[in-house]
Amino acid sequence: MRILKPLLASMILAGAAWAEDLGPFASTEAAPVAPECRAPKMIQINPATACGKKVYLVAWSDGMNSGGRDSSDIYCARVELKTGKTLDPRGILVCKADFDQGFPAVASDGNGNFLVVWQDLRNGKDYDVYAARVNEDGKVLDPDGFAVSARKDSNEARPAAGYAAGTFLVAWMDARRYPVYGLWGARVSEAGKCQDAEGIELDSESKAAIDKVMPKDGKWLGDKEYWWYPLCSRVTPAIASDGKKCLVAYKREVVSGGGNGASATVLTVDPGAGKISGTPVVFKGSGSYDRPALTSTDKGWALGLDHWIGGWGCTPTLSCARLDAGLKPLDSFEIRQGGKQEEYNAPTEPLKDPAYAAGKGQTCPFQPAAAWNGRHVVLAMEFGWRGQKDDTGTRTAILINRCDPEGPAKLVDAASVRVDTSEDKKGLAVGNPALAAGPDGECLLVYEKDAGLEDCKIVARVIREK
Repeated sequence: MRILKPLLASMILAGAAWAEDLGPFASTEAAPVAPECRAPKMIQINPATACGKKVYLVAWSDGMNSGGRDSSDIYCARVELKTGKTLDPRGILVCKADFDQGFPAVASDGNGNFLVVWQDLRNGKDYDVYAARVNEDGKVLDPDGFAVSARKDSNEARPAAGYAAGTFLVAWMDARRYPVYGLWGARVSEAGKCQDAEGIELDSESKAAIDKVMPKDGKWLGDKEYWWYPLCSRVTPAIASDGKKCLVAYKREVVSGGGNGASATVLTVDPGAGKISGTPVVFKGSGSYDRPALTSTDKGWALGLDHWIGGWGCTPTLSCARLDAGLKPLDSFEIRQGGKQEEYNAPTEPLKDPAYAAGKGQTCPFQPAAAWNGRHVVLAMEFGWRGQKDDTGTRTAILINRCDPEGPAKLVDAASVRVDTSEDKKGLAVGNPALAAGPDGECLLVYEKDAGLEDCKIVARVIREK
């Protein structure tokens, strides 16, 4: 163990196993959440996490070649509060249905039960949304899950989950008006019953708007481009809760017009009533590659983004947009009149590395994550770059920073902290972070740590501000 600052040392003496000094944060050592799950071939990807009364629950998609075909299942594991110790080294099997199960999300009811949701290809044709409850003792209450949305011949994908007003809320991107995706949702009771079999339309293009531009001859091409390009899809939702209502964040995407036509959008849902409150709030100019991240705060809400400031070059920024309790935006991503491209009024940090070669074709998703620790919004993001003279591969890092809900329009830390990195480590990659707020100001940070095609582990660490 390295020599730590006096305050960090006092935290160790107080009984916490803080092993690493991460600038403004103290951290436990990163440890695999399920080091014996399907060993020695381990392909654990796309983690999600939530905090309950006694433990964190981490869920992931666990994929390996089975019976001559690709398949993946949903696993989870419990992680101890404060220490970050895994309680289920072999993992807990949630779903082993046929074909692919992926992109899980987790929500806690705060009373000892979690809801795990995922996209499911068990029908062999298109994705549906399934869910299962897991209690804090590690028992799966709904083995292999139950259907939340399983429409025939329609994709339902990338689900998110939250809990408020005694009810779970699930949201997903839905292709029932294909090729345009809409945002739909459904409520799930604490007893594990889906309450909205046909789903709740949260935000989508109307059938009339689609019919207006759809060619009568059934061809894909319109006058100058594919006919659906001017229409807006709603994709990749995230959900946060303040206990009384849920805020759903997602991207509105329009293909036509060139550039990044995505805008981060939020709307409020009352899970108890199954109704939307007000109208969606759209952050203009908030183009991003991956899904938004979302958290509630004591002053309202915060939206984390991998904001792209435009152009073909790889120029993501770790950004945060704050909203008050009434959903009034406190920050803007629109360019100031007459200003330079990077001059907009939102807490942000350009993620540029001296060795970074812009425009070399990155493959990293730059996924963000967010959690409220009682003092600041903690932001995490995957970041990838390549050296100016290095064509051998992309380096990756997990970065964290902070945003003050009431502070100026800038992030608290002048430079984001590298929690973990693949730099100078051949064959290693880190990515896909997720955050959950725990007790006493701590957060659980989970992410992928890949050392090879069959050595991909989910690791976790507890972080806390000093």
